[in-house]
Amino acid sequence: MKLHGKVAVVTGGLRGIGHAIALAMAQEGADLLIAGLSMDRAAQTEQEIGALGRRCVVVRADVADAAAVKAMIACTVQHFGGLDILVNNAGIAPFKPIDEFTSAEFSRVLDVNLKGPWLCAKYAFPELKRRGGVIINITSASGHYGGASARPSCAERSAVSMMSRTCRACVALGTGSVSCRTQSTRCATP
Repeated sequence: MKLHGKVAVVTGGLRGIGHAIALAMAQEGADLLIAGLSMDRAAQTEQEIGALGRRCVVVRADVADAAAVKAMIACTVQHFGGLDILVNNAGIAPFKPIDEFTSAEFSRVLDVNLKGPWLCAKYAFPELKRRGGVIINITSASGHYGGASARPSCAERSAVSMMSRTCRACVALGTGSVSCRTQSTRCATP
């Protein structure tokens, strides 16, 4: 078990890629706090991870809300005694042409997909630094090459990759012992 004794937070971990990440981490021995907005799969996810012999707490948290993120990290430390791995997976990607986006929709995409990972890293960093932890930012290949629908999520995914590089540069300068990584996924688009 590669992650035995480790504690991980997975945002957006109740469905899709985040759910698969959470299950894989539990299979490798990690205890988890999973954050999401839609709680319809919370009990099922807790049972799945519990069946693997791991501890799991599911919380409702909007990663774009600083108070909610701060509470999520505090809950993790209080419940598990620390934090070793932060997986910034939560994200939204409305599929529509750029001229059909409202300003509010555009802002929400940036708040969840860019500000959210920054807030999570900001509040998790002290605990991750203390334990020599890691931040894993999940992005999309669309952040590297764009997309036909010209979605705002393409721009923010590129920015999240740059945020990871900046984090790595800070660590290299001696401002912390936290590893920052970006993992791009490639999914079929409608």
